[in-house]
Amino acid sequence: LGGWSVVDTFTTMAAAPSIPTLVSPASNAMNLPNIDTLVCTSSTGAAQYHWQLSMALSFSSFAVNDSTSDTARAVSGLTPGTKYYWRVEAINPSGGSGFTGPDSFTVMAAPVAPALLVPASNATFQRADTLAFKWHSVAGATGYDLQLSDSMSFATAATVTEDSLSDTTYAATKLMNLEKYYWRVRAYNPGGVGAFSSPDSFTTKIAVPEQPPLVEPAMSATGVPRR
Repeated sequence: LGGWSVVDTFTTMAAAPSIPTLVSPASNAMNLPNIDTLVCTSSTGAAQYHWQLSMALSFSSFAVNDSTSDTARAVSGLTPGTKYYWRVEAINPSGGSGFTGPDSFTVMAAPVAPALLVPASNATFQRADTLAFKWHSVAGATGYDLQLSDSMSFATAATVTEDSLSDTTYAATKLMNLEKYYWRVRAYNPGGVGAFSSPDSFTTKIAVPEQPPLVEPAMSATGVPRR
């Protein structure tokens, strides 16, 4: 028999990674505010994670279709009120685990515009010293913004701009007398800021006249002739 050849070596490829599990968002979660990260579990032997996020269950189009070395993928710019589907595959040089999922979640929609209540539309003779404003509550709203202006277009700086009102009422003070005002309200929540209501208007009443001074006859005067 001849002698053995020089010893050589080789290394087998690593096994394909195990299939990851979708962690966050939770399965079929509804009305999620401000989704900014997708998370899955780590997979044995994974070098990267391939993420796919789509508005179509068929994944015929993508909002996300790329890979990361981590088990989290940042996302942004999701459309409020929209249902998304997502899935993940672990990969290494030996191949892929196959996609896990898909699962779905729905992004919270911004609230609708509130309906204005008080002052009544085109109301006149409204108080200027303290005037109450009221509007209907909106489902899902966490707060309200109010604008009050003497301009119908709200192009000029608003007389009053109140942000982050937690209630559906507001009291304005020190308005001008005999002035026409326009006002509108919008609602917001973690899903975004809703549209302003259609502007409504009212007119404040004329100022109460000043008390006139007494001139003649002089105070406590006596012997005043008749005229």
